[in-house]
Amino acid sequence: MTTRNPRPGNPPRPAWHRHLAAATGTGIVALLASWFLTAPTDLPTSTAPALLAATTAPKPAERVTPQSATRAVTATKPPDPFKKTVAPFLKTFCHECHGPETDNGGLRLDKFTSTKDVQADRKTWTKTLQYLELGAMPPPDHDTQPDSKQRQAVVGYLDKTLFDIDCNLVRDPGRVTIRRLNRAEYDNTIRDLLGVDFHPAKNFPSDDVGEGFDNIGDVLSVSPLLIEKYLDAAEQVAHKAIVPVDPFESRNRKLTGNKLNKNSGARATGSSFIMASRGHVGAVVKFPARGEYVLRIIASADQAGPDPARVTLSVDNKPIKTHDIKSKNRTDRQPLDHKLPITPGPHPIRVEFINDYYKPDETNPKLRGDRNAYVHAIEVIGPLEVKPGDLPKSHRQLVHFRPDKDRTALEAARANLTPLMRRAFRRPVTATEVDPIASFVAEAAKASDETFESALQIGLQAVLVSPHF
Repeated sequence: MTTRNPRPGNPPRPAWHRHLAAATGTGIVALLASWFLTAPTDLPTSTAPALLAATTAPKPAERVTPQSATRAVTATKPPDPFKKTVAPFLKTFCHECHGPETDNGGLRLDKFTSTKDVQADRKTWTKTLQYLELGAMPPPDHDTQPDSKQRQAVVGYLDKTLFDIDCNLVRDPGRVTIRRLNRAEYDNTIRDLLGVDFHPAKNFPSDDVGEGFDNIGDVLSVSPLLIEKYLDAAEQVAHKAIVPVDPFESRNRKLTGNKLNKNSGARATGSSFIMASRGHVGAVVKFPARGEYVLRIIASADQAGPDPARVTLSVDNKPIKTHDIKSKNRTDRQPLDHKLPITPGPHPIRVEFINDYYKPDETNPKLRGDRNAYVHAIEVIGPLEVKPGDLPKSHRQLVHFRPDKDRTALEAARANLTPLMRRAFRRPVTATEVDPIASFVAEAAKASDETFESALQIGLQAVLVSPHF
């Protein structure tokens, strides 16, 4: 280890000097350090520490006595205007009739000596103010009358003292009950908010009654059953208010395999069904909107006998169309289409094989064979040519924006939900309230094969079950 020799002519720095250099910081310490490190080296070693101690030592705090504190409070407290403005006025013009010797009407104004006294008896001074404003006090026949400036000064003081509100005061209004909507209010709110002619609250439990009224917050309880009814009502309202269909394109739903049910005459083979005799397959399909739909049967057949294999299409358990399957064999799949108008809601659809043929021992080779029908899928296409004007008014009011090349699903959901939530919550809403629901709608639209409108139905349900609604 080596040591650096000091420069010629510069003696070594004292120990306190090195410690100060190591401890330099900001503010006064850094300033002092800079001064000491550039100071002449012949300064006595005891001088610098003493100077540093004297500079950085805290000044003794000024002693606070009860008398000085009282003087400070008294100095900042404004004088009571009653003593300067009102007291001389009362002594000159009022005490003769309402003083210690005479108390006409049982009123003595000499007992009031401060603004606090005036505020403690608002009834008396409110009436006094009225008389002063009308010029009835002092009475017109009194020997001395105040001029307009004197009268206005007292009137202004009383008006400010009695009726001005100090907004800086903290007032405790007491307990405020969180109030829910009763059944009638819920129905009316849904009608006004969404424009849906629907009474979802008819299945709610009866509202509690207090003092003959069913809209008192203290008696309107929230039971577990009511919570369940709120959830059910929100789902029903959402499906009535928003049609889960893209108005600019038709939808194609394909039902196959375990999405179809069958009777004992049909046998599953992979995702298809073979009907060797009179069997049928079908499903209950939920149609999103009123309109025209195409019901397409993907079928094939083992042909035999003089006629082709035939199937009958039924909707709501009513036969509406019989199709001939003109395929050459079971692998030759043929689409069998039928267009028809359908109302929204669930409708059972069934495809039935109706002309079984079985003659394996027929001598005529053209008539010999076993006729079987195969149903590979049922497709529901539609609604066809749905226009925005065909959608209900509630849908058009709620769905103003859809995802497109210029707008993401999240942005569209946020744009639709913000005005809805503002009206539903009856106040401005923040981004922290809108974004969680909008994100949920965007994720639902992205994660499933449902339309954006279907995902927005879920967002509407979230708004309707929110405690802020």
